[in-house]
Parts: sequence; C-alpha cells; structure tokens
Amino acid sequence: MRENRAEAGRILTHAKPPVDEDVVYVHVAAEGWDGAQLKRKEFVRAYYPQEINGKRRTAIAWTTSASVVAVIEMVRAGTLPARGFLKQEDIPLAPWEATRTGALYEKGARR
Repeated sequence: MRENRAEAGRILTHAKPPVDEDVVYVHVAAEGWDGAQLKRKEFVRAYYPQEINGKRRTAIAWTTSASVVAVIEMVRAGTLPARGFLKQEDIPLAPWEATRTGALYEKGARR
C-alpha cells in the first residue's frame, strides 16, 4: 500500500470503529543484584480515559501527549536543560511526576 497512501488511509480509517473506552497497560520489570542478593521489582498500571480541561480524552491520547508535555514543563521550569541532547533515562521520575501533566498519571491509574 506504499504507492497508494490514500487507499491505505481509507482502509485503516474504516477497518475498526473508534473507541472511547480504551486502556493503556504498562508493565515494567527490573531484575538485578542489590549487594549479594538478587532482587526483582515490578511496576504494573492500567491507565483509563479521563477528563482533562473539560474534555474526555482516550487513554492512548492523554498518556502519549502527557508524557511529552511533562518533559516540556520541566524544561520550561529549568528542571531540565533547555539545550542539547537529553536521554530519556536522564529525566528524574519524581520531578516529572510533580509536573501538572505528569500528575495525570496518578489520577488516571488503576493498580
């Protein structure tokens, strides 16, 4: 379908109806040594649609955009550098969660 993008778009648009009640699941597992002891930590959350600024947003829409906007908030506040390359793993979690949009993750989560 590479040569016929319009047709591909039409097919994908009509293949499945849009949904209002989606769920985004996040499951992260980390395993490693803590001194002489092997340990494992897991993070499991389900994120659901929620109302943001008076409009209902699907889970995929708000989780995708909020993650980026939280980083922008941190840059604007001076928590992160405004120039240069920034690796995802260099963004501290607690300040990210403390942003206005990062806080949406706690509001929209179910454990």
